[in-house]
Amino acid sequence: VIVVACGERAGEVVETLHEFARMQDPKHGGALMNRTIIICNTSSMPVAARESSIYMGITLGEYYRHMGLKVLLLADSTSRW
Repeated sequence: VIVVACGERAGEVVETLHEFARMQDPKHGGALMNRTIIICNTSSMPVAARESSIYMGITLGEYYRHMGLKVLLLADSTSRW
C-alpha cells in the first residue's frame, strides 16, 4: 500500500498516520502500517515538491509491481497538486 499525500493539510497527514497505525491488516493480521509507505507533502510545500511526491509514489509502485507484488497506490488531494 502506497499513500501519497500531495497537498493535504498538515493536520490531515497526522490523522492519516494515526489511523493507519491503528488499522489491522486484513490479509496478514498485523498492523497495516507494516506494509504501507506514506509519502507526504503538505499543501504548504511548493508545487514542485508536491508533484515530485506523485512521481515518487508511482516509481515505488512500479518497483514493487516488477517484483511480482500487488500494489495499491492512493494519491490524495490531487486537486491541490
